Amino acid sequence: MITAFLVALMFAGLMMIQTSFLPRLALWGFVPNLVLISFLLFHLSPAFRNRYGMFSAVAAGLLLDFVSGRFFGMWVLILLAASFLLEEFLSRYVRTPAIS
Repeated sequence: MITAFLVALMFAGLMMIQTSFLPRLALWGFVPNLVLISFLLFHLSPAFRNRYGMFSAVAAGLLLDFVSGRFFGMWVLILLAASFLLEEFLSRYVRTPAIS
């Protein structure tokens, strides 16, 4: 439960940085989507992927939906689909070494 709260807090902090500070530092009109990048990196970590994969998709999607001007729920659906596809791809084609 504490880890899920910390994940949501991390996404909220990245969202605040992304919407308030990074637009002033945009290079060639490009502002990186920190929440999406951290979501993808979060899914590449085998320790967190199995337990908090779908939760991270919903938390990141809700935060992105709050600040986007698009339909509410669009980012949640996109990230849930990405989470499912990443899980399937990583479970079928990628073997992570077991540390014993």
